[in-house]
Amino acid sequence: MSRAAVPTIARLPDETLGLLTGLSGLGAGFLWLWVLILEWPALTAGPLCAESVGIFGHCPLCYPAAASTALFVAGGLLMARRRRRRLG
Repeated sequence: MSRAAVPTIARLPDETLGLLTGLSGLGAGFLWLWVLILEWPALTAGPLCAESVGIFGHCPLCYPAAASTALFVAGGLLMARRRRRRLG
């Protein structure tokens, strides 16, 4: 597959980018809440993700939550940059 055929977040139309950013933010919030609920006993007794089985010492839910957060931040920054270019 050529590089030009690979879709990137920067090439998405504004409406799609807004939807993707909003849904990833909603998903990240839900996933982090789920991590907090599941890890609350460990959090009150010591470090978060105390029953870690994954790489880098985190529970398996931390990874999709971190990925959704990164997508939300990247989408938000890209939307802000587009808005600034349109207005300025």
